[in-house]
Amino acid sequence: MDRATVVAVERRVYSREYQEPEHLIEARLRYEDEHYGSLNLGLFVDDKLVGYVLAYLDDGAEIPGQAIGDNVYVADMAVLPGYRRHLLKLVTAFAREVRLEYPGLPLVAHAIQETGSMWRRHQAVFRRLGFELAAEPSEEKARAGQAAPLVVWEPLAAGRCTGRKRSADSSHASQRFHSSSGKALRTSVVTDEDGLLRLREQWQRIEQAVPGLTVFQTHRYQAAWVRSFAVDLKLMIICIHDDNEMIGIAPFQVSLLQMHGKVRRQLSFLGAPWQVDRPAFLFSRDARDCAEAAAHEMLARRDQWDVIWFHEQDASDPALGTFCATLSSHKVLHGRVPSSHCPYLTFDGTWQQLLATKSQKFRKNLKMARRKLQGAGQLEYASHAGDELRLQQLFGEYEVLEGRGWKASKGVGVSQSVQHLRFYRHLIHAFGDSGQFVFRCLRVDGHLVAATFGLAHERRFYSLHIAHDAAYSSCSPGTFLESLELEECFQAGLEEYDFLGGFLKNKVRWATHARDTVEVHLYQRQPALVVAYLYFFVVKPRLKRLLSGFGIRLPTKPRSDRVGDEA
Repeated sequence: MDRATVVAVERRVYSREYQEPEHLIEARLRYEDEHYGSLNLGLFVDDKLVGYVLAYLDDGAEIPGQAIGDNVYVADMAVLPGYRRHLLKLVTAFAREVRLEYPGLPLVAHAIQETGSMWRRHQAVFRRLGFELAAEPSEEKARAGQAAPLVVWEPLAAGRCTGRKRSADSSHASQRFHSSSGKALRTSVVTDEDGLLRLREQWQRIEQAVPGLTVFQTHRYQAAWVRSFAVDLKLMIICIHDDNEMIGIAPFQVSLLQMHGKVRRQLSFLGAPWQVDRPAFLFSRDARDCAEAAAHEMLARRDQWDVIWFHEQDASDPALGTFCATLSSHKVLHGRVPSSHCPYLTFDGTWQQLLATKSQKFRKNLKMARRKLQGAGQLEYASHAGDELRLQQLFGEYEVLEGRGWKASKGVGVSQSVQHLRFYRHLIHAFGDSGQFVFRCLRVDGHLVAATFGLAHERRFYSLHIAHDAAYSSCSPGTFLESLELEECFQAGLEEYDFLGGFLKNKVRWATHARDTVEVHLYQRQPALVVAYLYFFVVKPRLKRLLSGFGIRLPTKPRSDRVGDEA
């Protein structure tokens, strides 16, 4: 969303007397508050901007005669003719942002033309979103000097929002279930972000009892992901209870996707590849019973999903096996294919011992990289953790650095969307002050030439992103930075460095082990899905085996967990 596209929409929506100068619109688009958040939202159909909200945090000082105080001021809102049916979606997303980012603050706007009566007609909608329309106290000067009534939406107290419940069981009455082993369990389902946030204490208690839990399954990480990406998703978080104790969580989501010529409802774990790696069930005990209960909850809700897709799964996980077997026994089609090859390094021995296992050419290239970088100016390596404000500043530098490298041209990395940028800022907020979010950078004469960041959790380090300045590519700054980071990790008492899904092939050169994972596909018996299942999981594998006997290979799509050799 840039100045030109916003101005184009504004000019089509508002008559000339209400149109604002382009420099004012541009200034609003540049606005950011002290927490690095923006309250400017765009409404898109495909890649076309069809509507927007421009808003900012305000102290109320410029609203004379009104004791409003701090508020979120809606400076402008517009939706193109022909797309007004999407207005509710835009308003819902905006209200969600305000409610979660600035809890307790009212929404304030000047109503021009017919918008005042429109807001009154939609009071029920705003109540569901957590706001109540207050009186319109007086007329003030608003857009382009035109008089307009001031409209205020006050936030409703917790629990007063229509359709929003306090209980974490936010969908319907819980289901009771007896597992095949005879264990009596109860399931409940959380279907919104507020319910997820209310699960925090119980989720974190379960985290402590799940062996091998990754940072991606922690409540802090999942809440940050949902906060950033789940506007258009339906949450379906299944909670398993033993009497009054919650003992398991199956964190699912439902999204819409085009599949085999039709829009399908796909159920998957919360998250997405490259953002939430190796998602899994969180069962503190009785894993098979919990998995069976989760599967039966999905069967009770089979009118709410068409296909299930799990990425980067451990094929030997008994909970996964029980979940799939339970669904299969109720005529759900089940297939698996290889997923990511996930490299990792265990910190056995010393850094020097690891380096000694590398080829003489590789070690020579590392020394050459150091000499070239030192020849370019004063070389400085620094590691930062434990200070959220400093980490936010460094992330801003990283964003600029990424724009000077190869990731910008390929549309990957943290800058590929506003949602991605906000996600990593939310992670810094969640993990920054605890010291778990670590940012490492390499500078030449104070100029950032390479940087990387990741998360430390339970003596494992998870490498999230790395970037370098393309102008210094001949000096291999990324490779050299990796070596400094790993040397530091050897001294930090860590057990493992996780390179995750092998997004960059060059990272495999440091790995000592790898985890092979599978994709899990489960299809309901709808005609088109049955045909697709038979082709992909019955006919195609047999055809590949037959043709391979004649030295013929079927063409395949490139693996989605590989990009290139750049570091």
